[in-house]
Amino acid sequence: MNTTIATPEYVALLEHGTTCPTCMAMDKDGKNLGLPCEPGDRIYQAYRQTLRGPAAPPQTGA
Repeated sequence: MNTTIATPEYVALLEHGTTCPTCMAMDKDGKNLGLPCEPGDRIYQAYRQTLRGPAAPPQTGA
């Protein structure tokens, strides 16, 4: 499992989240609006895939 912050996917997630106007949209009280962001969702899913370990080998019936 790779959880280091040096992964390109993690860096992309941080860069997107801090520069995307949709992801950073706030209401008058400063609360994040949580608006849907398709590029942000794709970047987040790519990052999540880096956290997953390798698939388990298929089991053979005995």
